[in-house]
Amino acid sequence: MKQLLQDWYGSLSESERTCIARKISTEPDDTEAAPKFFHPGQLQAWHSEKRFVLVVAGTQSGKTTAGVYLLLREIARTARPNEENAYMIVGPETELLKKKALPEFARATKGKAEYKSSDKCFVFTPRGAKRLTGEECDIRVFVGYAHDPNTLEAATLKGVWADECGQDKFRRESWEALQRRIAVNKARVFFTTTPYLATGWLRDLHDDTIAERRKDAEVVNFKSTDNPRFSNEEFDRMKRELPDWKFRMFCLGEFTRPAGAVFDCFDRSKHVARAFTIPDHWPRNVGVDFGETNTAAVCVALDPDTGRLFVYDTYHTGGRTVQEHVTAILRKVGREPEFAVGGSWGEDEWRKDYIDAGLPLARPNVKDVEVGIQRVYRQIKEGRLQVFDTCERLASEIESYSRELDDRGEPLDRIRDKAKYHRLDALRYIVSVLRPSADPSFSSFSRLSLSREPIV
Repeated sequence: MKQLLQDWYGSLSESERTCIARKISTEPDDTEAAPKFFHPGQLQAWHSEKRFVLVVAGTQSGKTTAGVYLLLREIARTARPNEENAYMIVGPETELLKKKALPEFARATKGKAEYKSSDKCFVFTPRGAKRLTGEECDIRVFVGYAHDPNTLEAATLKGVWADECGQDKFRRESWEALQRRIAVNKARVFFTTTPYLATGWLRDLHDDTIAERRKDAEVVNFKSTDNPRFSNEEFDRMKRELPDWKFRMFCLGEFTRPAGAVFDCFDRSKHVARAFTIPDHWPRNVGVDFGETNTAAVCVALDPDTGRLFVYDTYHTGGRTVQEHVTAILRKVGREPEFAVGGSWGEDEWRKDYIDAGLPLARPNVKDVEVGIQRVYRQIKEGRLQVFDTCERLASEIESYSRELDDRGEPLDRIRDKAKYHRLDALRYIVSVLRPSADPSFSSFSRLSLSREPIV
C-alpha cells in the first residue's frame, strides 16, 4: 500500500502536488481535542469551562504548555471575520516571557502566525487563521508586561493567558487593567504560575475560588512529577535539600509561608473560625490604619465569658473622604464601638479629622512595631485571637507577613513589603490596646482601664 501511494504521488504534476499540499495545510485543526501528551493535571485545566482557570503548579510541571493550548483553543472558539480578534499573553517582565512562554507559543503556531516585534504581537496569516478557526480572519495576539500596566491598555480582548502571574512584578494594577480589557467580551483568562509567596491579588483570587466565593473560577493544582519528564529522583533530591516551604511551593505548587514568617504559629484549622452572629452584649472594637489610597480597619468583638477576640469584619479601600470612611467603618462595626484606636503614634492630624467626622480614635498605646507584633503573636499562639472565615484577606496577610532574608536565607529585622499590610497594621493597633498586659489572663484586662476619650 505504501508503495502504491508513493507511485501515485510520483505520477502527479507539480501543480497537482501544490494543490494537495495547499488543501492539507488549510484543513482546520481539531482544537477541541486535548493534546495527546497532556497529563491528568493539564487535562483538568483543559476540561474546565470556568471563565477564570488558575493553574497553580510545580516548576517544570507543564503549566506553560497548558497555557499555550488553552489560549489557542479560545482563539479558535471566539475569532470571527470582520471583528476585532485581539488576545494577549501577559507575563511579569520581558525577559521571563522570552525564556519560556513566547518560544512555546511560537513553536505551537509555527506556520500559522508571525511575531511582529514593532507591534509586540503575533499576527496570524490568512491561511494560519483559517487552519485554526475554519475562516479567514484577522487575529492578533499581543504581548504585555505586567510590571507596566500601561502595556495592557487599549485593546478590547477576547482571551488572555497570564503566565507566572504569581510573581511580585505582576502587579495588582495590571490585573485590574486586564479586567477592563476583557469586560466587553466577557473574555476568559488562563493563569499559569508557580505560587511563589503567599500574598497578593493572585492569592486572593485563589483563596476566594477555593472557598467557593467565586463561582466563575476554578483552581487546578498539580506537582512537578505529574509531568512524566520530571524524574522522581530529582523530585526526591529537591525534597531533601530544599527548605520545606520552598519545596512545597516550587515542587508541589502549594501556597505556603516563607522562611522568616512572623506569625508562624498561625494555623487556619485553629485560628480561622466559621462566621457567626456576634451577640449583642459582646463589646465591639475597631482598629484603623490611615492612608490616601489604603485606608483599612478591622472589627474585633470580645467574648466576655472567655476573653477571646474575634475579628468579624474588615475594611480596605481608598479614594474616599474621611467622612465616607467613617460612615463605612461604623457600618462594618455594627454600632458605636466600645473602643477605637487608629494610626501610628505620630499621625495626630489624621486622628483629629476622624474624630471630627464622628469616630473617636485613640492613639496607639505603643510606639514600637515589634511590641505590637509580639502582642498579636501571643494572642494567636495562645488561641485567644480568631479570624472569621469571611475575612480571608486578613488571614492571608497574617500568613504572608515575613521578614526579609539575607544571602544565607536568614531572617533580618526588616519586614518584607511592610507597606502592603494595612489590615494587619490596624489589627496590631487594636490588639495592642485590648491586650496591653504581659499577663495573658483575661482577668487582668479591664475595659474600665481604657479611656474612651481620644488621645490626640
